[in-house]
Amino acid sequence: MRPSRCEAHNATVTMRRPQCGTGERNRTCRWCCPEERSSTTRVCDARMSWSTVRSTVCSWAVLPAVDCAASTAKGSAAMSQSVRRAANIIDSIAAAPKSVAQLAEEFELHRSTMFRELQTLEEVGYVRRRRDGTYALAFRLVALGQASLESLDLRQAAFATVRRLHRLVGNTVHVAALMDDSIIYVDKVEDASGLRMYSRVGSPVRPHCSAVGKAILAYSGTAERDAVLAGTDWKKYTESTITTYPALAAELDIVAEQGWAADRGEFEDFVNCVAVPIWASSHVVGGLSLTAIRMVQDLDQLLPHIPLMQRSAAAISRELG
Repeated sequence: MRPSRCEAHNATVTMRRPQCGTGERNRTCRWCCPEERSSTTRVCDARMSWSTVRSTVCSWAVLPAVDCAASTAKGSAAMSQSVRRAANIIDSIAAAPKSVAQLAEEFELHRSTMFRELQTLEEVGYVRRRRDGTYALAFRLVALGQASLESLDLRQAAFATVRRLHRLVGNTVHVAALMDDSIIYVDKVEDASGLRMYSRVGSPVRPHCSAVGKAILAYSGTAERDAVLAGTDWKKYTESTITTYPALAAELDIVAEQGWAADRGEFEDFVNCVAVPIWASSHVVGGLSLTAIRMVQDLDQLLPHIPLMQRSAAAISRELG
C-alpha cells in the first residue's frame, strides 16, 4: 500500500490548512487541507519502515487561492449596505411611524427580514414598537440627536442672541447651518402667540423655497451652492415657488446685493419669512430667519426687523470668533 500523500503536490510530510493569502507550493502543502473523517492508513516513516496509524486524514483536496483583499472588500460592502439600510429605515420612521408590512414594502424586503432589522434597532434603543404595532423613534436616538445639536458651535454661539431677538419681536426665529451639502435647522424658538410652524430642529431646509436657504446660498461658493442644490427636487409647493436653477440664481443675485432674503409664501402660501446670513471667518456658515403667518403679519411688516436681525447675526459671528 502506498504511503498517504498529497497527490497534487507529491508531499508525504504533515499537511496543514493554508494560511490566509499564502501561495507557496512547498512540502508543507499549504494549499491543501484534510477532509475531517477518521481512517486507518499505512505510512512510511523516515527510516523507510512501514507502520499502521490511526489518522483523521483520509483524503486531500486542493483549495483555490484565497484572495483576502477581495473577501474583505466583499464583507465591507455587505456591512456598508446593512448600515445604510438601517439608516434609511430610521429616516423613514422619523417621517412617520410605520408597520413592518409598510416598511417591508417600502424597502422591497421580506417581512421576516424587515422584522429582524427592526428588532436589532429596537435592541440598541433606536426605535420602539408602539401599541398599535407600528415603529417610531426611540428616546435614545432623540437624545443622541440633541447631544449632536448641542455640540454644534453655531447653535451654542447663537443660543442667547436668538432668545433676545425673540423677546423683542415675538415671531418664530430659526437658525440654520450649512453642513456639507445640506442646510439644517439647528435651533428654533416658536412664535410668542403659540402659533407653531411646520419646521423641526434637525430637519433639512428646502433651499429653493425658504428665506434662510436663499440667504445662505447667496453667499456660498459655486461648488457649495451646486452641492446643496444637487439634491433639490424643485417641487412646486405654491404658485410662488421657484422651480428652476436659472430663476433661483437670479433671485440669489438680488439677495447678495441687498443683504437679506425673503420667502413670499413659496413653501406654504400663508407663511412669509425674511432671513439674513451668519458669517464666520469671512465665509457664510448659516442663516437667521423670522417667520410670520400672513394673516397676522404680511411681508412688509417683517421688513423693518431686518436691521435688528443683521445686528443679531453680527453678534453671533462675534461669538463664533
